Amino acid sequence: MSLTGDISWAILHDILKDSLGRSLELEGVKSLHGGSMSTTLLLEIKGRQPVVCKIAPHMVMSQYEYEAYQLNLLRDWGLPVPEVYACSLASLERPHSYLLMQHMPGRSLAEVRENISRDDLNHIQMHLAEIVIALHSRTSLTYKRVNDGGEQGTSDYVRFFHEIYDPILDDVVSMKMIEPGLRRRILSIHGKLPRLLEHADRPRLIHGDLWSSNLLVDVDRQGKWWVSAILDPNCRYSHNELELAYLELFKTVTPAFFRVYQQTYPLSEEYRLWRRDLYMVYPLLNHIRLFGKQYARPLAVVAERLVKTLRGRHGRAAVLSR
Repeated sequence: MSLTGDISWAILHDILKDSLGRSLELEGVKSLHGGSMSTTLLLEIKGRQPVVCKIAPHMVMSQYEYEAYQLNLLRDWGLPVPEVYACSLASLERPHSYLLMQHMPGRSLAEVRENISRDDLNHIQMHLAEIVIALHSRTSLTYKRVNDGGEQGTSDYVRFFHEIYDPILDDVVSMKMIEPGLRRRILSIHGKLPRLLEHADRPRLIHGDLWSSNLLVDVDRQGKWWVSAILDPNCRYSHNELELAYLELFKTVTPAFFRVYQQTYPLSEEYRLWRRDLYMVYPLLNHIRLFGKQYARPLAVVAERLVKTLRGRHGRAAVLSR
């Protein structure tokens, strides 16, 4: 019986038995929200809690190994993430990559936020701020991706930023996914990165894809809403403001979040003046590359606002005169 493309009941049953025990019996399968290159499924098991399976047929998904490594790190540090049960990359004998992990309680913030009270949303936001503070309190001597390869990283933040985002910008430009005027504006901004990215902070751990669909929320026994899990990490040691701008870009956070967050990490003047918009430009470029031109209009709005700031009195005094 085929469930999704080449993914059959028998394949999932074998994954379950090989990973968690030969005596387990698969009772049901449900589709969950997942990434564009893999399928995410809820596997219901007779006599025990269900598990989540990310599976990519006939693909060697090294990203699964990175995700498993990051989830294990975050879990060891006390952050609310799923436990990893198994991770396997496709081979000739087993042509499916998969990641098997704990099913966490709750629903996505994106799903519930319009149906809960302001007080409940504020409570979620304050808890989220505590989680993000815990993430950002983890520091490194160098800027680097987080995987099990033992990367040395670099002390040059501008260089690291270029390594992450130059390939994305190159793709968007070469495929002509934005109109010429916006392209020139973005390339002009990109040429000023050494001045715009300068900051005095150290490399901090960021989740890298923290938005409302990657946040599960639930109600505790006292009726309080809280963040039950953060999902799909793309961790890097980078600038914490990059994460804050991402949270604001996709309207994941409210002022209640920042009231708590700023008690530990106050926002810099540069973030308020221009770096928030700068850090919104690059995720929007990536969304254009991944999901299409519907993100070109938001990119144009942010880029125009940033250019005006940099040409204005504050921007000229703070940046362009250097």
